[in-house]
Amino acid sequence: MADEVIEELWEIKEAMAQEYGYDVTRLAADPQRRQQEEAHRIVDLRALREADNQQEPAGGDS
Repeated sequence: MADEVIEELWEIKEAMAQEYGYDVTRLAADPQRRQQEEAHRIVDLRALREADNQQEPAGGDS
């Protein structure tokens, strides 16, 4: 089974290498490009948590 996994990984590696013309620089630049293009999809959970912590309790003093 392990040989099948290794074989599949090598096939994926080869396909990616071909896609980028065996150019490591192009291969490394792709995730950076995707991160910039999809930045709008990233949610900062720390900011959401801080916003929740700063809200006043629902049953406050009136």
